Amino acid sequence: MRIIDSVPWERGDLPSTRESMADCGKLVSIWNSDTHPVLPSEIRTNGKIYGPQVGPVVQWVRSVEGPPGALQVGRWAASVDQADASMAGFVKELWRLLTLHTFREKGFFIGEGALALANSGEINLHAGYLRVLP
Repeated sequence: MRIIDSVPWERGDLPSTRESMADCGKLVSIWNSDTHPVLPSEIRTNGKIYGPQVGPVVQWVRSVEGPPGALQVGRWAASVDQADASMAGFVKELWRLLTLHTFREKGFFIGEGALALANSGEINLHAGYLRVLP
């Protein structure tokens, strides 16, 4: 598994990989380079290079701080061709890990760190106008 800082890439033939999601901006791609060693890219008219958002990668839109002390939800998305068994298995395993290492509250998955901060009153967790915690 490799982590890609998704927007934009530095080179068309090489995604902008990082050691951790914490080293990325808001948009992250999770890439199984063993099953998809080469990713498509597009050079736009402004010269910026973008890779896929879903398909051969899983998209993770990271949670962002909204108003001070409020963390807005992120999003996880995958679009898998069921004929691509290796990618389908990769997505299934990522989903298993996500649900194993998060807590569920009002239909949202919350990481341990965010849950601790919300429970201590240091931050509020939001999904748009919905206050998830505390």
